[in-house]
Amino acid sequence: GENHKVASATVTNLIMEREVPGVVADAIQKALYRLGEDKPVAIRSSATAEDMEKASFAGVHDTYLNIRGIDDILKHVKLCWASLFSERAIAYRSRAGIDHMKAEMAAVVQRMVLARVSGVMFTTNPLTAHHSEVVIDAVRGLGEGAVSGKAQPDHFVLRKSTGEIKLSRLAGKSRVAYTHGETSAIEELSLIHISEPTRPY
Repeated sequence: GENHKVASATVTNLIMEREVPGVVADAIQKALYRLGEDKPVAIRSSATAEDMEKASFAGVHDTYLNIRGIDDILKHVKLCWASLFSERAIAYRSRAGIDHMKAEMAAVVQRMVLARVSGVMFTTNPLTAHHSEVVIDAVRGLGEGAVSGKAQPDHFVLRKSTGEIKLSRLAGKSRVAYTHGETSAIEELSLIHISEPTRPY
């Protein structure tokens, strides 16, 4: 509602107006120097209360891909922090009965990987709570296509003890998220079996 919109704008402005704390900025700068200052990075959100028994925040907080240079990286770290108080995050916590003042956010800065296949693996089946099963949802290209809901993932259930595939559901048509140079895109392609991944460039 309107209250969420005002609260989100207020907190976002407070975060964006301030400098990243020196100890954090220095640590990022040193890591970037080791990585290579012109190398692209991903800045990923990691918030408390993201994966709880009764609430999952997957896709609610912001992640940024293909970010280059210390100034742009620090800006997007702040944007990542600010997404803890986006309208949708505030609304979701309100519905789930989670105290806003107890929510915390880490921004993870990682080397950008131009993945042919990305996915999420659950070491316990989240739908059945069977500890003997591993569940993998996978998409071609970057994982953001699946997280954003723009790409339908292939779904696999494996027996943990043997690796045997118990269930395999391929998505048919798939959308592929990828980066090329300075740009990112999501493109629709006909699915090739997961063992034959391709890049659209």
